[in-house]
Amino acid sequence: RTVATMAAVLASASMAFSRETSALLDNALATHAALDNLRNQMDAKLAQMSENMDAKLMEVSREVRVRDAELTELGREVRARDAELTELRRESMVAKPQSVPCDAGADEAGGRGRRLQAVVRNSSTAHHEWPSDAVLYQFDDPATCFGAEGGDFSMIIPGQTDDQYHQTDDQ
Repeated sequence: RTVATMAAVLASASMAFSRETSALLDNALATHAALDNLRNQMDAKLAQMSENMDAKLMEVSREVRVRDAELTELGREVRARDAELTELRRESMVAKPQSVPCDAGADEAGGRGRRLQAVVRNSSTAHHEWPSDAVLYQFDDPATCFGAEGGDFSMIIPGQTDDQYHQTDDQ
């Protein structure tokens, strides 16, 4: 009887173990299927995100190339303007000869010379009081236009007659 009881207990335990093992196996298979499904979903999402990121990166790259081209062009323009400004500065620092013919009318200096300053402000010499709107010229050969008494400098007084207009001074 003990053997029969032991056999019944063992059979019952074996059946319970088999049921539990089967349930655990079913759970493991369901978990494995769920994990596979989740992994597939994650792979699909990652692939979509990767495609979106690639598209965004290509768009940003195109935009960067466009902006780089614009900046390059602006850089060229800035360098060209800088060169122009440098040239203008250089020209403004260098006294340029101004050609003035001897037979000039009342609005130009007689002789050939170069302008010393744009406007003479309250200047005077031993011979003349020069008005503030007078313009001073230096002549290489003043005697050609003004005769032997002609000095090295001449001033122009706007609005005066030709005789008064060709004032000269030796200083």
